[in-house]
Amino acid sequence: MELYQALITLDGWTFLAQICNLMIQLFIFKKFLLNPVKNVIAERKAKADSQIADATKLRTEAEAMKAEYEQNLQNARAEANEIVANAQKTATARGEEIVGEARAQAAALKQKAEADIAQERKKAVNEVKDEIGAAYENSNGISASFTMFTRSAGQNAGESFEGTIQMKGDKFTLVTPDALTWFNGTTQWTYVERNDEVNVTNPTGEELQFTNPALLLNSYKKGFSATYKGESTAPNGKAAYDVELTPKKKGDIVKVELQIEKYSNFPARITVTSKNGVSSTIQISQLKTGINQPDRFFVFNEEDYPDVEVIDLR
Repeated sequence: MELYQALITLDGWTFLAQICNLMIQLFIFKKFLLNPVKNVIAERKAKADSQIADATKLRTEAEAMKAEYEQNLQNARAEANEIVANAQKTATARGEEIVGEARAQAAALKQKAEADIAQERKKAVNEVKDEIGAAYENSNGISASFTMFTRSAGQNAGESFEGTIQMKGDKFTLVTPDALTWFNGTTQWTYVERNDEVNVTNPTGEELQFTNPALLLNSYKKGFSATYKGESTAPNGKAAYDVELTPKKKGDIVKVELQIEKYSNFPARITVTSKNGVSSTIQISQLKTGINQPDRFFVFNEEDYPDVEVIDLR
């Protein structure tokens, strides 16, 4: 009991000493242990804060750089698209310009070619005209057999007959189944056997061309415009020029189509179309030159036809 009391009895000096000892330990702990630890912690905290701040700054800068990069990339893409679009526009415009230039050149070449063709055709026509005229003028009289076909507009069938003709200059003698005709350059005598009469006239140039279209060979240069139509094969199998004659003055004749043998320059076929739709085609065969008929050959001789009635219609 005494021992127990001794243990629980509080000694003031001892308690005070213990308090002082505790205070000293706390002082020593704080001074030499707690403060350094606080300083270390503060330094570490400051360092961590600095690192966080640096990281935040770097992140901000990185985000700014990323945003700038993305903006630059977007700008670059937009610029590239604009460049491509401009290039396409330029290419399209240049392409259209090239196409336009090519079309203009093609049109110019076509126009020149057409002009050259027209010039060549005109030259060919002039050459053919000169050759036809020269061939007839140098023939010194010709004789030929022919077949004439006459057809009206809208008719599938027409009339045809055969005959012979002799020509020299502007004179001719024409023999057909129905009539004999003489023309000496001024006067025409037409003998119709079934009527046993001779009609005497002074025919006009156009009337003569209906009577004897072959006279066109000697006179077409004056009254007609010629157009070269190309080449063809004549009924006798020979190569031929095709020439169309158009009257310079309006009349009964609308057009004349000539098929001229290429090497002899004499007609193989003559077609005359009148305004009433009647067309007459003469197909020539057995043509001979150098006959040199005398002038009287183209004049009606009354002594050869003593019983006929002569009717002067001049």
